Amino acid sequence: NWVLKILCWAMGVLAVLFNAITTVCSAVSLRSCRTDSMLTSKALCTIISFGDFLIGVHLIILSTFDTLVYGDRFCRHQAQWLSGPECAFLGVISTIGSQISVFAMTVLSSIRMMGLSFRSLSAPRSVGKKAVLSTSILVLAVVVAAVAIAVVPLAPFLEDYFVQGMFYNPDYKVFIGFPNKVKHVSVLRVYYNSANFTADLTWKEIGAKVDNMFSYQYGKIERRAVHFYPGRNGHSALIPLL
Repeated sequence: NWVLKILCWAMGVLAVLFNAITTVCSAVSLRSCRTDSMLTSKALCTIISFGDFLIGVHLIILSTFDTLVYGDRFCRHQAQWLSGPECAFLGVISTIGSQISVFAMTVLSSIRMMGLSFRSLSAPRSVGKKAVLSTSILVLAVVVAAVAIAVVPLAPFLEDYFVQGMFYNPDYKVFIGFPNKVKHVSVLRVYYNSANFTADLTWKEIGAKVDNMFSYQYGKIERRAVHFYPGRNGHSALIPLL
């Protein structure tokens, strides 16, 4: 759909351009803040712009792969894309950007609500070392939380929670696409003629059983995990092309 392609390019370029300008200008203006509340608000607005900047970067890279790399051939390479490092990288970028924006806006809204509800306790104070330190800790906490949500699901020891399927070397015709655990179990039951295989198997155990299905001259069968983890509004962070 060329309309979606054009819109994706336009939104990506505009998001990168305007949010880059906003981020730099907001960061520079932090020095002119005269009260602690103004410093905190400016700092949070700065990282909100940075989060939206990352979303713009994500849209541009996604559009580049869609237009220049895959194009009309995406359906034939869908499994390779979803299991590849490029898709995982874009998932990390988009999740970091969206979570930074969500967390920062939540904190900013909470601070302003408290300011309206408890005016006597939130009187503006001049900027000092304590205000700079508290603001820095707040911004760092938002960024660390966003990065953790984006990166932790890719950890190998958590694959049983965040891997929805495996993509195998197309030379081996046993599996097509990126089968989940249920598909693996059904194949293993037939091959080993045993009903003892269940979806409770770990991916490591499934991988060992799949390797044993082939002669040792092949060694371990080449496979790549297809990850998924919650993005904005709880949707999968897997990145389909347009």
